[in-house]
Amino acid sequence: MALVFFVDGNNDPVLTGDAYATVEQIDDVLSFNDCIAWPNLTLTEKEDKIKAMTRKIDDAYQTLYGEVFDVAQPLNFPRKGVGSSLAFGVDNQKAHLRNYIAAQIEYELLKQGIGVLQLSQGRESVVARQQITAREALASINRYRRI
Repeated sequence: MALVFFVDGNNDPVLTGDAYATVEQIDDVLSFNDCIAWPNLTLTEKEDKIKAMTRKIDDAYQTLYGEVFDVAQPLNFPRKGVGSSLAFGVDNQKAHLRNYIAAQIEYELLKQGIGVLQLSQGRESVVARQQITAREALASINRYRRI
């Protein structure tokens, strides 16, 4: 089943929404990051990964600033009352969630054995970048967490 983006064109919650990003958005980010495994996935596999990362966000982060726009919305975002600045507006929430999902998907794909070449004191080794990428994902969502 195709994924349903979590907000409509007016940034109102979609009550059947099940994804914080679209395939096209993640395609753009991961092609810029040169993630070589992503283009090899089928459309269904890409949608499944995006929906899984959306669930991961909602399952992992239960204590968040603000409140949902509509108590009937199935996801924890979009949120209102998370700050007075534009940095916490729905457009920025969409960007932060997209970045989290892209970084987390890249992390998952790298964890499957794809790594980067590292040179250290004249020696080569292939090292997965999981820790760096996971931190990037976390940085995208931390601003909304109540710790």
